[in-house]
Amino acid sequence: LRMALRRLRQLTRRGAQSELALDETIDETCKNAGEIELVFRAPRKNDIRLLLLMDVGGTMDPFFEPVSQLLTALHEERGLREFQAYYFHNCVYDEVYNGARMTRDQAVPTADLFRRLDDRWKVMIVGDAGMPPAELFEPNGSIDPWRGSATPGIEWLQRIETHFDRSVWINPEESRFWDNYHTTRTVRKIFPMYHLSIDGMGEAVQSLVGS
Repeated sequence: LRMALRRLRQLTRRGAQSELALDETIDETCKNAGEIELVFRAPRKNDIRLLLLMDVGGTMDPFFEPVSQLLTALHEERGLREFQAYYFHNCVYDEVYNGARMTRDQAVPTADLFRRLDDRWKVMIVGDAGMPPAELFEPNGSIDPWRGSATPGIEWLQRIETHFDRSVWINPEESRFWDNYHTTRTVRKIFPMYHLSIDGMGEAVQSLVGS
């Protein structure tokens, strides 16, 4: 899994010009008839900003271990320029949470993500996408009444897909079961969906970073 995530790279030069540019130094030295002319440039650093949204509880409980491994691997992926992780249950609504218990004091307005994070952020959503259709399609469709939202979940997912340049959905459920659920089929029309496995993560990362 960590090997797949290490491909989550977009190297750009930024920061102070502190790295010796050997080829340019040689060229400039030759132009100066052998008098050494040192040329420096900004170092290459990973420019990937990653937003991770994770479904927790209910049907996701059997997948606790692989999802935890993914979260740990991303936290340990030191090369990312920025990384933020939030939780939701079944579908994203008005709020996401910065803790898996999803208590009131952990709530973060989803709209704030759009205000704070620009379209350069990559989005990885982890969940089985299986839920009662009302949770995806109807206002106040959440099974938790105190997390009700006048905006249907599908609209929030569409806003995520529209706002950010690249996003993927990671499904821990075996792919042969994906077509069994209307909601999973619908989510697959919004986001490219990949299995939570080494091969699947490799494909997801490739989709996020492009060629």
